[in-house]
Amino acid sequence: MADLAAAALIFSVMATLIHLTSAALALSRFTAVRATKDSANSRSVTIIRPVCGLEHFDELTLRSTFELKARNFEIIFCAARESDAAVPLVRRLIDQHPHIPARLLIGDDRPTSNPKLNNIIKGWAAARFPWRRFRRSA
Repeated sequence: MADLAAAALIFSVMATLIHLTSAALALSRFTAVRATKDSANSRSVTIIRPVCGLEHFDELTLRSTFELKARNFEIIFCAARESDAAVPLVRRLIDQHPHIPARLLIGDDRPTSNPKLNNIIKGWAAARFPWRRFRRSA
């Protein structure tokens, strides 16, 4: 009977230690992921939004860029022509959000055969913050 009680005690102690170790490991991983997300949110970023014409939900979509919860970002809108229907909307949104660094670049450079890519190349060149590749954590 004493052997059974000793075995039960050893089993209980080992199970408790394994449980505490796995809880500590889970907590350390959680805090590491949270710290990574916090540091990612503190990075400076440039958001480049190509615009061309107007569709039904464009105002809502473009306005949402100004409502991001990020701390340090700039917005660069790119249009090919001054006469584009989206230009007045973009200017109005920029005026309504003076606390957000945003600007509109207009120009129809054609370094490629892709019109959308041509539209955003000027945004890449004018971005305040450097190009950065973000790796997704597993």
